[in-house]
Amino acid sequence: MRKVFYVLFVAAFAILIIGCDGDKNGKKPAPTAIEITAPKMEITVGEQLQLSSAVTPKNAENKAVWTSSDEEIIKIVNKDTGLVEGVAAGTAEVIVTSKADSKIQDRVEIKVNPIVYDAPESVTASVPRETVSIGSVMQITTSVFPATAEQKVEYKSSNPEVATVSATGLITGVALGETEITVTVVADKEIFASIRIYVISGSMNVEAVVIQGEAEMFEGGTLQLSASVLPAGVSQNVLWSSSDETVATVSDKGVVTALKQGSVTITATSVEDKTVSDSHVIVIKPEIPPVEYPNLGGYEIIMYASTGYEWEHDPFESDYKFADKVAKQRAWNDVKQLFNCDIKVEAYPEEAVWGEPRAEWLVQKAQTNEAEADIVVITGLWTKTLVEGNAIHDTLEWYNKYGKHKMPPAEKAAGTYRGGLYNLLYSATDGINVYYGIFYNYNLLDDYGLESPAKLFNDGRWSYSDFLDYVLQAQAQMPGKTVLSGKPVLYWAGMVNAGGVALADSLTLSINFNHSYAIAAAQVLRETYVNDCWGDQGWDHESTSFRDGNTLFSVGEFWFINSDIRWPADLWGDDTSFGFVPFPYPDNFDKESTRTVNLGGQYYGLGAGRNYPAGVTAEYIYWAWTETILLTEKYLSEDVTYDLDAAIRNEGLARFDDPDSAEALIFFKKDKVIFDPFTSLTSYVNISNDAIDPIINGGSDYSQMLTPFEPIYRNLLTDMYG
Repeated sequence: MRKVFYVLFVAAFAILIIGCDGDKNGKKPAPTAIEITAPKMEITVGEQLQLSSAVTPKNAENKAVWTSSDEEIIKIVNKDTGLVEGVAAGTAEVIVTSKADSKIQDRVEIKVNPIVYDAPESVTASVPRETVSIGSVMQITTSVFPATAEQKVEYKSSNPEVATVSATGLITGVALGETEITVTVVADKEIFASIRIYVISGSMNVEAVVIQGEAEMFEGGTLQLSASVLPAGVSQNVLWSSSDETVATVSDKGVVTALKQGSVTITATSVEDKTVSDSHVIVIKPEIPPVEYPNLGGYEIIMYASTGYEWEHDPFESDYKFADKVAKQRAWNDVKQLFNCDIKVEAYPEEAVWGEPRAEWLVQKAQTNEAEADIVVITGLWTKTLVEGNAIHDTLEWYNKYGKHKMPPAEKAAGTYRGGLYNLLYSATDGINVYYGIFYNYNLLDDYGLESPAKLFNDGRWSYSDFLDYVLQAQAQMPGKTVLSGKPVLYWAGMVNAGGVALADSLTLSINFNHSYAIAAAQVLRETYVNDCWGDQGWDHESTSFRDGNTLFSVGEFWFINSDIRWPADLWGDDTSFGFVPFPYPDNFDKESTRTVNLGGQYYGLGAGRNYPAGVTAEYIYWAWTETILLTEKYLSEDVTYDLDAAIRNEGLARFDDPDSAEALIFFKKDKVIFDPFTSLTSYVNISNDAIDPIINGGSDYSQMLTPFEPIYRNLLTDMYG
């Protein structure tokens, strides 16, 4: 006892010397004990309880993790805060463990009581409408009375060959006809209600085809066109043709190759309705003769990129992984000679913090004529701030002068603001076109014997219904794990875009929140939620259940994979393995019709507010950079060993361990890209928190939640593209 007292006295004296806030370096002392405080020791099934913990000494490191001895009785809603929920009747222990020392724990036993229900008296069932289209879905809403009765019901379709109904009341149209959906109260099967449902074709007539792309090109060059088929939601597949193949040819992907001078008409015809088409006249000019380039007097062109990602832009970096490395190195060296300049990629300074603070930093530097870089890697989320702050140049005039019309329509739209063009050529060649996607823990596929979702996509089995079936089946095979994580709004938007529909359509200036694909996507996601398929719903890398290896899927941007600041290559240890699968497409689609999206994400901007020496101008910097892209394309086209599919496959395998994921990437060439500025018009945090989360997680009325956001997005869309 005396020895224990002496140790405690020495420890207390040391703490007194160091100070109550930690040691002289500001480090908190290690905890010696931790204790749980519980407001009560009994809860009811479905009830949540907030527990708390306190450490000894009080100023010790207090971070802790919460676990349950039996997740089937008490589940941990938040393992960091101690929020728990009763799952089933019984008793289980909740354990809190210090993160500073796993040996320091406390535990408390909590009893979960069953819910006591009143006897049911009646049930009502309603649907938004009496009709559902083939391949579309519709949700039944039910209420058992009184409200204190158990609300569990069972659903049955009298004719499942016409329409099926899931265990949670999701009706799917299968074939033309009618059926009766019966809703039966589980607690008393003498109580039921019925609804008559009619399944209609639901086919939309093709109304128009609109070709987008440049109207001029040069002899010997190529040009990417795109076609939008209206109304939104019909098949976007078209047949391309040239009025004179001796002047120019057009591929099945809309790539025009100019063979000689002249004029040619390119036509895109709807595959669904060959009476509907659009024509686009292209004038082919003589190949531009060699020009005398300006002498920049050894000027160093500086590009700012995010710290640690300089290698993505500099072909001379040892970590540069892309297939154009040799061609790009040659192009950079040529431009350095032609313009008498240098090109250097540097990291943004520490004070230029990622996000809006970086945009504001660029504005402040430009407005004081203290800009530090000529080319800046930025994102479409900042376009409005940067343009209105005069921090980047409108390059439309220079693009028309030097760009050789090489910017694909979606890429050009991504850099457009109020008629100006603010992005530089990013790449003149095709390549990885996937910006957002669903990513998965490839290790878990092996652990639970699950089929590769990327293989399902490649095989043409990745519709909304296929996706729902996969998620529900995987959840049943993964006890203690979950299938989905991340923000529901990103799944929702990706699924709508997969149907070729832009939530914010810059072509028609329409907001498509009420499109049938958007409603169906929300209903499918709601179905996954009520079946307990979700883990953490944090943004990006904040989705802890995915990071901890407890969830199969998460959603994010392509560059997140193997990113030290998002999902590092050792996220789940040395054997970390990632996979990728595109977003599922609507049930009335097939794989060939699906699309991926350009959201106006990362792009190059020409920084304003730079103090150039004599003989150097912003226009010359633009010209020099554009030449690096055009020459890279030229050298790649001359390289007989270069194969686009192989290049995409290799780049995919550098990030993903599932070979089927790389094959899925290859599918999305530039002709399968649509532009949707949904996320770049404004921060989508509000629509996520105030509309999509309540719809998916809480079953809130879809129209009621989203209607207030429609005029906001419509005004922003019109302001930017009207």
